[in-house]
Amino acid sequence: MQKNLGLFLLIGAIGFYFYRRAASTQNIKPVLRKITFGGTLIQPKIFVTLGIQNPTEDTPTINSVVGEILANGKLIANVNNFTKIKIGANSETAYSITAEPQSIGIITEILRMIKDKSLKQKFTFNGTINIGGNSFPINFDYSV
Repeated sequence: MQKNLGLFLLIGAIGFYFYRRAASTQNIKPVLRKITFGGTLIQPKIFVTLGIQNPTEDTPTINSVVGEILANGKLIANVNNFTKIKIGANSETAYSITAEPQSIGIITEILRMIKDKSLKQKFTFNGTINIGGNSFPINFDYSV
């Protein structure tokens, strides 16, 4: 009987650990903090800074962010960052991503801007963030 009790307590403790781990990552909120453009005309770059807000006492790890950047609905860059960063407890942690746009996407947008005589751009980031082994969708819009 005591052998079974010990086994049940062990299984319960393991279950509680995984439940708490999953629950803490679900409270984390990524927010778009900044998008800047740089590089050269031949090799442009898009710099995205996310603020990862953690309202919990836990300090999970961001394992990766993957996704795509669209300009006015057209794909201009794929994004992937597999840099692991610990998220501070009860704080916001900055997470930076650099994307190198595809030249065909940039050329298409330049031609569209000339044709429409408009510099307005709506950028959309659609992706997935992996925090503590759990993946969550992240989507942001940014207009200039």
